Amino acid sequence: MSQVRVLVGTPKGRSMSEFKVGIYNLLKRIIGSSFLLAVVYTMGHIVIAMICNNLITGADFTLAAVDAIVEPMINGVWFYVLHKLWRRYSGEPEVKVFK
Repeated sequence: MSQVRVLVGTPKGRSMSEFKVGIYNLLKRIIGSSFLLAVVYTMGHIVIAMICNNLITGADFTLAAVDAIVEPMINGVWFYVLHKLWRRYSGEPEVKVFK
């Protein structure tokens, strides 16, 4: 029989194994981070792009999904190249967010 202990950080004082507490704390950290926000935003972007593509062009949802996934990847590469060129030719090697 496995041992169940109450550990600090468990939800509502429930008894959880050490493994479950570790998973719970990891998920709590991920959910509270910008990572989850970025994932939710990206998923929303893909769904919105699929719907718009389908409504505007009448494309099949499979084709709209491919477009919704590939287009942001290409934009990401373009932004990376633009950012590198901008920093090289703008005379500001460091980007200053707040001046």
